[in-house]
Amino acid sequence: MKRASINDIIDFLKLSYPRAACILIGCWAEVDFESYDCCEYDIIVLESNKENTIDFKNKRYQLIQFHKKKLEILCYKNENFILNQNILFQDYINLTKSFFANNLYSYFEKKKSFVRTNLKILCKRKLLQLALFTTQINKRVLDKAKFNQNLSLFNLRMISIEVLELMIQLFANKIPSPSHLKYQINLVKDLNPKLKENIDLVLDLIEIDRSNISTITRSEKSLFFFMKNIKSNYMQLEVLTAKLNFFKSKSMYVDGNLLIHSFIKNHYFNNDYVQNYNKLLNYILDIPNKDEIKLIKELELLFNIIKNLVRNSY
Repeated sequence: MKRASINDIIDFLKLSYPRAACILIGCWAEVDFESYDCCEYDIIVLESNKENTIDFKNKRYQLIQFHKKKLEILCYKNENFILNQNILFQDYINLTKSFFANNLYSYFEKKKSFVRTNLKILCKRKLLQLALFTTQINKRVLDKAKFNQNLSLFNLRMISIEVLELMIQLFANKIPSPSHLKYQINLVKDLNPKLKENIDLVLDLIEIDRSNISTITRSEKSLFFFMKNIKSNYMQLEVLTAKLNFFKSKSMYVDGNLLIHSFIKNHYFNNDYVQNYNKLLNYILDIPNKDEIKLIKELELLFNIIKNLVRNSY
């Protein structure tokens, strides 16, 4: 990325967050694959705990239209920043400095070192949690009184997309990027051909072969209806629309399908939303109905894949 292309962003950040340090992360900060024009700029703003110049209640997360660029800004205080497991990056570009940025203790370098040192451990913990969750779902399927078919199918999809993302972290040593998941999945296959079968099995669970212009368009319309109904951030939908339109224009339907799955997973909808809108969520994700026997087999397959990943990651 040319320096001149972000000078206006740097000037904006200096004016908006004069006492904070700002970095660029995400696909625009990566050097080994190309960002799309529709991709937003992921920016972390880090402020000293002593300053309190940012209204963290209202400005912790902002999605801003700036000229022709969309800026996704996440604001943090330096306290617990390094150990915060919700913030993961391995590469970054410095945008602005602050009064504490020149200290010997570099928060961003320490954070990068923490992620690189602990990424596999964090992934294994998540895999073990997913294995337990998969077992719990399976037990509910077997228990007629607790079985909810739509909810079980939805959870199977969410676990499957998360398993793919964890494979990217474990075996490609990359932070998953929602707009570039297909590229990153193929990278894992190239780096570790032995994983190809497991990856293809998980993609089959997501039924990625159903990706086409009709399913993506239908999913997009249903997703917009859902997100507007729960009063979601309008600009988030605008960013998603730009990406999906880009993928459709390039016939990149698998990329669009994976993006929609990742979008749903990353919103962490609470149980009430999932319960109340379960049928609509399944329609968005293009999940067909399945009988209990097939669902049990797919849950067992996914459990075995997770178990093998835990074994092979040591």
